[in-house]
Amino acid sequence: MAAPILSVTNLKARYGSVPVLRGVALSVAPGELRLLIGRNGSGKSTTLKAIAGLIAVESGSIRIADTEISHLKTRHRLARGIALVPQAGNSGRGVFPHLTVRENLEVMSLAGADAGRPDYGLAWRLFPDLEPFAGRRAAAMSGGQQQMLAVAMAMMTRPRLLLLDEPTCGLARGRALDLMKLLRQLADEHGLAVLIVEQNVSLTLDKVDSVSALRSGLVVAEVGPEALHDPSWFAQVL
Repeated sequence: MAAPILSVTNLKARYGSVPVLRGVALSVAPGELRLLIGRNGSGKSTTLKAIAGLIAVESGSIRIADTEISHLKTRHRLARGIALVPQAGNSGRGVFPHLTVRENLEVMSLAGADAGRPDYGLAWRLFPDLEPFAGRRAAAMSGGQQQMLAVAMAMMTRPRLLLLDEPTCGLARGRALDLMKLLRQLADEHGLAVLIVEQNVSLTLDKVDSVSALRSGLVVAEVGPEALHDPSWFAQVL
């Protein structure tokens, strides 16, 4: 496998006085789709936020290719090729609700490493169902459509590393499977490095290349996807 795009070493972070990440180490190579799993509170979302620069880290290293980025602000990490699709929550799915689909895509294209004229064709090719709604405000779209838009927005930044936090949350199974198929395609055809947090492991069984298991803020196992077919493995590791 090619040299990693992302290399995380001994990453530590806390919320207030509570340690959350206790020395996380993992890597993702170009074309690799890595699944990050763990029980609630194990540090999965915190790991993605730390890589994206949304929370401060105490110590450790985050490298994109050969460049240390742990000291960079979020916008500078975005310019280095890191894009995060956040978990859906009370504030939505990471889209700008009062902007149209086209405007959402335009905003993100200006934030990426290769800022310039937006390549809407990329978004329409990846998500053909979005194009008919180009002039519709994001707030008027369904949850599934907003999730598609969130991923399309991330891709407009021309990332080298795509981070996704529970991207299938709230989606019908068919839509969720379509999204996982797309992520596999992005890794295979675009050489994208993908790190995904996903609780519904059944959706990922034939899509991921590797699995990192988190427990209490530490990566306690790194295995191939075949381990996901063994329920006893989860009980032993997590």
